[in-house]
Amino acid sequence: MTRIDQPKIEEASIKRILLVRPRRMGDIILTTPALRALRSAFPEAYLCYLVEKPYARLIEGNGLVDEVLAIKPDPGLVGLLTIIKKLRRKKFDVALDFHGGPRSALLVLASGSRWKIGYKTKYKAWVYDYLVPRSYASGPVHSVINHLNLVRILKPETGQEFSLKVPPSRPEEREKIEAFWKQAGLFSRKVLALHISAGNRFRDWGKENLVSFLEGLDSWSEVWPLLIGSKEDKAREKEILESLGRPVPSLVGQTSLGDLIAVLEKADLFVGPDSGPMHLAAALNKPIVALFGPTLPAHFAPWKAKAIILERPMACRPCRQRFCPEKNFACLKTIKPEEVIVACQNLLSSESSEKNFPRKEKGNIN
Repeated sequence: MTRIDQPKIEEASIKRILLVRPRRMGDIILTTPALRALRSAFPEAYLCYLVEKPYARLIEGNGLVDEVLAIKPDPGLVGLLTIIKKLRRKKFDVALDFHGGPRSALLVLASGSRWKIGYKTKYKAWVYDYLVPRSYASGPVHSVINHLNLVRILKPETGQEFSLKVPPSRPEEREKIEAFWKQAGLFSRKVLALHISAGNRFRDWGKENLVSFLEGLDSWSEVWPLLIGSKEDKAREKEILESLGRPVPSLVGQTSLGDLIAVLEKADLFVGPDSGPMHLAAALNKPIVALFGPTLPAHFAPWKAKAIILERPMACRPCRQRFCPEKNFACLKTIKPEEVIVACQNLLSSESSEKNFPRKEKGNIN
């Protein structure tokens, strides 16, 4: 009997479940519908989520797991052996690998779990007792649905009704962001959180587009932009502010992951590329204008969010983000600032009156 043909696991034997997704922000958030499904199917089971320390805040306190096992991003050999020892002591019945990378496959294999469930990927499929395809000849499959398909090995009738979930901001995080809101004069405004980068050049809308977009907002007095991004985006922030010649409220490089949760809880709209903050905004039920370049909405659209997705139907999409065949990143950079402004107007107007919301806009997931 091949691994993929294994008989159904008896639900009564499932008491302790290991979940593995070490990184990154968006990918971890996209596993949370599967966590909801598992908690619904196995309310008494012990769920342990293995994640790298920089992203543990996304799972801690979400009410879906019993333990968060936070590991160093680069634990080294001794650290890795220590992690494996901890996992084996916990005597898991089932391990689900939401990642499929070499290290997560090794941890699942070495965990001592009785049943191991993962994706049918090259070179690593032998690790798992039960395999789930990650891609299908019929077309792209959303990442959330792929993760739910792993859960269906344990509970075949699992549906797609489960939404994203992240823990709320903590009091000290809210206090910090409330103070910034007051200092920047944002309390009387609608706040548009503008993510100015997604960590790599393939998802960079470009300085010119960002500046033109911000200039286009000048006449929209009731809406103020708030720049968000990581420390790596400080150079881009400087370029934007120098080109504009005026200050813009900015928290670029100033927020922890918990602070970012507090920021997006207060914001009225998120604008930015396919990224971790985009999925965080979706988890917090914020309206989203999402700019898709090399990735496909069919794989990574904001899950169950009120979203307008802007993209260009180029033959080179999706790509592996190693080099741009067009040499100009046209898939993202040809999205016009004017288009983004119109999408923002539509979404913000829908918050006060559903009449103007374009319900059939391509990419909406409701």
